[in-house]
Order: sequence, then C-alpha cells, then structure tokens
Amino acid sequence: MAKPDATDEQLVEALDKALLSEFLDRLPNGLDTVLDPRGKGLSAGERQRICIARMLLKNSPIILLDEPWSNLDDSARFELAQMLNSLRGQATLVMMTHEYPRAVNVDHVEEIRQIAET
Repeated sequence: MAKPDATDEQLVEALDKALLSEFLDRLPNGLDTVLDPRGKGLSAGERQRICIARMLLKNSPIILLDEPWSNLDDSARFELAQMLNSLRGQATLVMMTHEYPRAVNVDHVEEIRQIAET
C-alpha cells in the first residue's frame, strides 16, 4: 500500500522498526499471510503499528501522526519514541497527541488549550 514494489527485506525492516517482529513471527504464512482489510482479529496496537510500518515504507519527507501512543503500552511507547528520534534529519515530524512522551526528542512543542464557551 505504501510502497507496492517494496522488497521482503524492506517490509521486514519496516515491521521490525514498528515493533511488529513478534507479530510477523506468529503469522501462519509470514509476509504472505492475508489479513482482514479492516484489521479484524488484530489488536488496536497491532493495527496502529501496521500503520506506522506503512509510514516508514513510504519514506515521506513530512510525517503527520495523530495520537501515535494511544493503543501502546509504556514499553512500546518508549521504543516507538526511540524509532521516531532516529528519523531526525530525515523527515519533518508533526505529532498531535494528548500524551507527550518525554522520550521523544523534539525541537518545538505547541500546547493548544480549548477555551470553554461561557
């Protein structure tokens, strides 16, 4: 989807960086396993990390993430933060989140507060 001509090596690398190596090992046919297009049978965290793997395959100069931590445990959040830190200098990362993980090395944080109407 993100890179139709990706090699198996590129797919495995993206899955590994998205913390899906163990998931891949559990698939009955490995990379040739057909998954439900809507993610039926996958956890919310697995679906989220598959999207992250697609993002990595795309290799875009600008990356937009909306709540990338929402379905991950603390360990996975830390590992994802480290992977995002490794993209420094390769892409501009814009992240919208309610949860600011301190492990992410950012240049600027913009806090937006909703003002209640009276």
